[in-house]
Amino acid sequence: MDTNLPGSGSEPEYLGDGPSATPGHDEHTDDGTSGDGPGTGPRRRTAVLAATGVAVAAVVGVGGWGLAQFLSGGDSAASALPAGTAAYLTMDLDPSGVQKIEALRTLRSFPGIKKHLDLGVRDDIRRYVVDKIAEDCKGLDYDKDVKPWIGSKLAVAAVPMEGKAVQVVALEDSDEDAGRATVAKLNACDDATGSSKPAGVAYVNGFLLVSDTQAHADAVAKQTAKGTLADDAAFQTWMDRAGDSGVITAYASKAAPDLVKDLVDDSALSRTPGLSSQKGMLDKAFGAYKNFQGAAMVVRFGSGSVETEVVAKGVDQAVTPTAAPSVADLPATTALAMSVGLQEGWLKNYLAQMNDVMGGGTSLDDALKQGEAATGLQLPEDIETMLGKGVTISVDGNVDMKSLASAPDPSKLPVAIRVTGDPATVTPVVEKLKKLAGPDAGMVAVQSGDGVVLVGVDPAYLETLSAKGGLGSTRAFQEAVPHASGAAGVFFVNFDAGDWAAKLGDLISDNNPDVRANLEPLQALGMSSWLDKDQVAHVQLKLTTN
Repeated sequence: MDTNLPGSGSEPEYLGDGPSATPGHDEHTDDGTSGDGPGTGPRRRTAVLAATGVAVAAVVGVGGWGLAQFLSGGDSAASALPAGTAAYLTMDLDPSGVQKIEALRTLRSFPGIKKHLDLGVRDDIRRYVVDKIAEDCKGLDYDKDVKPWIGSKLAVAAVPMEGKAVQVVALEDSDEDAGRATVAKLNACDDATGSSKPAGVAYVNGFLLVSDTQAHADAVAKQTAKGTLADDAAFQTWMDRAGDSGVITAYASKAAPDLVKDLVDDSALSRTPGLSSQKGMLDKAFGAYKNFQGAAMVVRFGSGSVETEVVAKGVDQAVTPTAAPSVADLPATTALAMSVGLQEGWLKNYLAQMNDVMGGGTSLDDALKQGEAATGLQLPEDIETMLGKGVTISVDGNVDMKSLASAPDPSKLPVAIRVTGDPATVTPVVEKLKKLAGPDAGMVAVQSGDGVVLVGVDPAYLETLSAKGGLGSTRAFQEAVPHASGAAGVFFVNFDAGDWAAKLGDLISDNNPDVRANLEPLQALGMSSWLDKDQVAHVQLKLTTN
């Protein structure tokens, strides 16, 4: 984490101290970055167009405290971009009042955020971005040229134009003339160095639009006048599918993959000798998106947590339709659990896709034959058989981190693999693999139950797993993985299961008390993926605090 961001020296501003959001405002507001545009020339234009991306990365890098510096009201950046925009990444740093409260509640749980970020000095992301741009433009001054007009809303978008993607930055601007003057000063720096052509500027609905040329900026403004992204039906549909609004939003339209492919085709990759085969691989990889219908992402705060939800439709193999084995019946003391459902023929299908992407399957076939000779297995069939209908990996919270680091005793390691499938077919393959371990084969314990096979090195832990546990009834699991039931994949980390997290922090940090203090607020991390009734793939990542 970089805590040395250039600052303003002002007094701290806290989430909630800024102007309040519009009462009843519950729209999906937008301000960010997305997509690559056409070749825009080196140096200054690239810096201008990348500025919002730097801001997003910086905000995420400092743990979110930079959000406080942007609080204000107003329309979203989607109102300044045209309907049909192909890709869009935005920061809404003045979300609903509930979002502000929950962001403050969550972030202030961590002592390191308040203690080390020196609020009001290091978290002014706008100043940081401008300082980065001004490294090669000494005449640009943040306090004089930028601060008087720049607002809280930021966005970068890729707008289709004549079959290509034009990249546009949208900055909330309270003073059109001042904003234009700032870009003119940047252009003057380019003229002095000859580093690039002037950036183009337009002003739409309270936002300054900056693109690589004036013709592109004017064209985007003209398209926006005919209809905005905020009113685009596809955009609204995908925002609804992503759920409640938050502080960061991303969107990709149905046209996005083709535009990205065109960018690759027009890049140096397609013209560089010796790289044509790599381009061919990329072309085949894009085949996974031939049925792409759209996607969206939202990052939001809520109830002492922060979560990211991604939704998409038409991406091959994005989420398997097969439900993962339930982890709710694992022991309540489980510290880590990962489960995935496996569709019949999954490995064969995956290898076939790899053959298509790599071009020809000779080397892959040779590798499988070599694997068969070395293991005595029939590949890939035996691997599919061994993993059954799904696999669950679990680690108990009673793991002794100190002993594990110094003198580990494998027989006391509470780690196991649980395969859901017919023991009569799964166990023989497992036994074949055990033999490959030679003298150490006896360390691997295998137990069979009703429709499951347990494999591990701690027999006592396997006995515990053979009985039904109560992980699903714990608060940590329920809050971190709200969509666990029927999910195609689940990943869960319980920081409150024993003292493993604190001891691991002590080992890594050489007993630094600050590390332990900042681990203490963590409750759990959960991730799940599933297909809804409309075959839209969902992936949710959620971090909860105590």
